[in-house]
Amino acid sequence: MDRRIHERHLAHLQVRLTDLARPEVSASGLGIDISESGIGVYLPLKFTPGSAVELNINDTALFGVVTYSMPER
Repeated sequence: MDRRIHERHLAHLQVRLTDLARPEVSASGLGIDISESGIGVYLPLKFTPGSAVELNINDTALFGVVTYSMPER
């Protein structure tokens, strides 16, 4: 079930996600889609929903909150 309100647009971006409260929790992965309200990424570890995070794409840093997380299958 797709819980997003906004249309997703496919993406293929190398990303790095870091938990701002615990900077040692960081992982590189693949951005797979983007919408007006969020970005879907595949990562090798689970981030806790509600965690404030920094998402790095190339030389750009974005800040947000994890709303859903499931380890990559």
